[in-house]
Amino acid sequence: MLVDYLGQDRVWSSSNGNMKISDMDEVYRRRACDWLLRNAEGLLQMLNMEEYMNAEKEPDLGHKLRMADRRPYSWIRRTPLFLRLSQGIPPELLRRQGGR
Repeated sequence: MLVDYLGQDRVWSSSNGNMKISDMDEVYRRRACDWLLRNAEGLLQMLNMEEYMNAEKEPDLGHKLRMADRRPYSWIRRTPLFLRLSQGIPPELLRRQGGR
């Protein structure tokens, strides 16, 4: 599940397969961060859909509003995966997406 992948900080998965983050150089990690930022909106929509589909019962209005209120760029930057990938990379080298 997407929540499990974004919630871990050991492996990056791409079309080339899986790679230990500890084996990635700074340029590759920065590109991975850029990919996450570029795709933050879609990833958040997928995560919200997963949460909705896996819910034991119909989410209440409060839960739906919390899901809708998530800000994709600040959210993705707080995931364990992004935090690990961005370690040691100067913030100014990470793309600023969506004016954030």
